[in-house]
Amino acid sequence: MKLSGSHVLVTGASRGIGAHIAAGAAQRGATVTLVARSAEALAARATELGGYALPCDLGVPAEREGLVARAEAAAGRPVDVLVNVAGLDAVAGMLEVTAEQMRSLYEVNLLAPAELVRQVLPGMVARGRGHVVTVSSGFSTVTAPGLVPYASSKAGLSHFHAGVGLELRGTGIGLTLVEPGPVRTQMWEDIEEHGLSAAALERWVRLQLTRIVTPEEVAIKVLDGVEQGKSHVVPSRRMSPVLAFTWIPRRVGDLALTGVRRR
Repeated sequence: MKLSGSHVLVTGASRGIGAHIAAGAAQRGATVTLVARSAEALAARATELGGYALPCDLGVPAEREGLVARAEAAAGRPVDVLVNVAGLDAVAGMLEVTAEQMRSLYEVNLLAPAELVRQVLPGMVARGRGHVVTVSSGFSTVTAPGLVPYASSKAGLSHFHAGVGLELRGTGIGLTLVEPGPVRTQMWEDIEEHGLSAAALERWVRLQLTRIVTPEEVAIKVLDGVEQGKSHVVPSRRMSPVLAFTWIPRRVGDLALTGVRRR
């Protein structure tokens, strides 16, 4: 799907991967709507990109209610591409993580993107045009000490994305699942400061099962993936053999349902 002339809604757009995706989409000719909590910074960023700012705390159900409709009203046009990037890490061992940290993490990482997909799909299907990008994580397949809530939320998100793909087959709606390894963002800094998760990530890198990528690298691969119609983007290709252990059973399930009614 060409980004030029499209309306792209990006969550988590004030920094990191989301900010680079929004900037890259604008450079490719898209109209961008940016979603994040920080209203002032978001407004400045939207002005730079000639887009729209939609401040929202995705961890609060009432704030994300009707978010897609508000984005479409502000831009005066439907959302063509939804890019779910926003996420929390809550790097902590299970003996130290708080109930509020876990609640917020699952709200932002799993429930919010699922709800935005629910909101955007009816219009996309009616128009026969649209694309949904889910930025999950390599930790959707593996986990590590200090990252249990984060990894489990991303596992649920990847599985949700796969199920939506089953239902949308034949509608003309494209889907791209993004599963990066460690990315040099605030989350990486949080990991480095936590003994349990830092030791686990260092081991993965030492075994050359992954590598640390930049937000810019991820953004370029995501935008290329949308325009090239890729269903799966793994910014660190070293992770592909490990991730395949999850892809294979999903693919088997997909094949097993050939001919079965999907909607």
